[in-house]
Amino acid sequence: MINIKIQGRDKQYPIFFEKDNITNLRNNILNFLGNRNYIVVLAQAVEKIYGKDLNFPKEKVFVLKNGEHQKNIKNYNKIMEFCFKNKLTRSDVIIAIGGGVAGDIAGFVAATYMRGINLIHSPTTLLACVDSSVGGKTAINTSFGKNLVGCFYQPSCVIINPYFLKTLDLKNIKCGLGEIIKYGLIEKSCLAEEDFSIINLLNENYKQILDYDLKILTRLIEHCIKLKVSVVQKDEKESNLRRVLNFGHTYGHAIEKLTNFRKYSHGECVVEGIRF
Repeated sequence: MINIKIQGRDKQYPIFFEKDNITNLRNNILNFLGNRNYIVVLAQAVEKIYGKDLNFPKEKVFVLKNGEHQKNIKNYNKIMEFCFKNKLTRSDVIIAIGGGVAGDIAGFVAATYMRGINLIHSPTTLLACVDSSVGGKTAINTSFGKNLVGCFYQPSCVIINPYFLKTLDLKNIKCGLGEIIKYGLIEKSCLAEEDFSIINLLNENYKQILDYDLKILTRLIEHCIKLKVSVVQKDEKESNLRRVLNFGHTYGHAIEKLTNFRKYSHGECVVEGIRF
């Protein structure tokens, strides 16, 4: 099992790569929690396919509808109320299972509920695996733009199970590849100790990637995470170096906002931002 550790300013946390079937994910998470209380913020698309396999108690699960536009103040309030209903205390846990939308809003709730409680990310999309689940950015969107309300808040751990990728449609895989290409183009600027040659890896294995080869996809995820860890450990709060991770995003976020977060995926917009 791959186990990467990231050292933030205030905490260190692990990033686990699981090889177990998804049916074992709930037990693995609960074993990590111990006796602590919890809720699960579960993406609707994941609930539809894997709800029975995950088998969390229904009273513990908040199902978040699909789409970037769901990352809003209304749903933030609903999840907050769900935490109170389940009587979460400061020592308890919010578990985010889904793509970047579920992770971002669940992270912001975790950061602000009782001034901060534990957070576990289990990303289920390629994009969330390589980017949004790691690094501690949390946010919701407003009518004025994307991610304008949020904070930096590191999770307690990240649990990546590549088997989730098997049920993504090709558009979602390409969405993640947009973010991976970004990492390939900024690789030298991330000041990592290793040389990953992500662009070469993409060129040499694109057929296997589009055939959902989990071995290659896991390797790409690992490389991207190591690049992000290298950056975040040097500049957690984006005062200098971490800005390099925004390559393609400023223009891309503008496209998302102008199309009401509904027409294009985040990865598509990042690619257009890179072109710009």
